[in-house]
Amino acid sequence: MASPRHFNDPFDCSLSFKLSQLSEIEISSLSSYYLQSGVTENSKLIFNQYGNEDLKLLYQNAAKDTLNKVNEKFLDSYGVCCFSETNDDLLMWGHYSEAFKGFCLEFRTDYEPFKKLHKVTYSDSLPTINTYELMINENHPFVKDLYCTKSAKWRYEKEWRILHDKAGTLFNYEIECLKAIYFGPKIDFALFEILCLILIGQNPKVELWKGKLSDNEFKIEFEKVNYTPYVIAKSLGLK
Repeated sequence: MASPRHFNDPFDCSLSFKLSQLSEIEISSLSSYYLQSGVTENSKLIFNQYGNEDLKLLYQNAAKDTLNKVNEKFLDSYGVCCFSETNDDLLMWGHYSEAFKGFCLEFRTDYEPFKKLHKVTYSDSLPTINTYELMINENHPFVKDLYCTKSAKWRYEKEWRILHDKAGTLFNYEIECLKAIYFGPKIDFALFEILCLILIGQNPKVELWKGKLSDNEFKIEFEKVNYTPYVIAKSLGLK
């Protein structure tokens, strides 16, 4: 679960945002809420001296400060692990697999920690925060949703992510959770063999798919393969 401070997108989890404008009713409701929350007599006098415009500015600034503090706490403590719906996007292979030399893992989502996946929302504009709801409850669920909002420019990633309250946490997953592995078209054969041997020793049910560059389109095509270790092939009289 990596720290979001190291993400390649400077907007990702930085919580750039816009605050909604408070209505007259919301201002009045917030004032009543705080007056009933055990504020001091001096604070009550200040509330009574302020007009709605003054209170509106006060609440807007307080909401901004609250969200900035929540954001800093998230960046300092939370960890994020990112996944994708797709296994054949050319940009993804180019960015994250050393130019098609790596591999892609497919997991089942009915196992932990994948049950906690959140779908990323893509937007052309910065998110707008409901100021009133934030002032009432800074732990409102929509705050966490903001950490799963990215620019529409990243839409091709079709991302899902897991959030954890401690960055750097290492999770182990059940053997049965790994469903398949997709090898990049340019993967080194030695690495391919090493991975296959590891899988045969740990989970022989994992599907193996070898990628190749299409001859007709700008795409990767995967073909299911069966790997037989050299020792076994030799014992069967295979070459």
